[in-house]
Amino acid sequence: MSRKGDKLYAAVKNWPAAGGSLHLKARTDFTVNSARVLGSDQKVEVAKSGDGYDIKPSGAATNPAATVVELTVDAGPTTPAGDGKGLKQEIFYNADLSGSPKITRTDSAVNHA
Repeated sequence: MSRKGDKLYAAVKNWPAAGGSLHLKARTDFTVNSARVLGSDQKVEVAKSGDGYDIKPSGAATNPAATVVELTVDAGPTTPAGDGKGLKQEIFYNADLSGSPKITRTDSAVNHA
């Protein structure tokens, strides 16, 4: 599985028999808006099911090694971009993390901006 923007790409090696479906287990909460088989005009049905989604293509695999199903998703709200100064650590001297931190430091080597 790979992702670019609002697209998830699932490389399927074991294509379901005619009328069968694939189950995509979701590790996070997202909504699938549409699905298609790359390189094909076949229809793909998507239904929320248990811990993820059932994906039911209407035709055969398009590639003997792996057929790619593209899912257009809505992952919901995203976090705002950071300021790129590094990983900030705040150390409190109490269990409920109340009040002002006693020590604050930033590690500029750890930067995910």
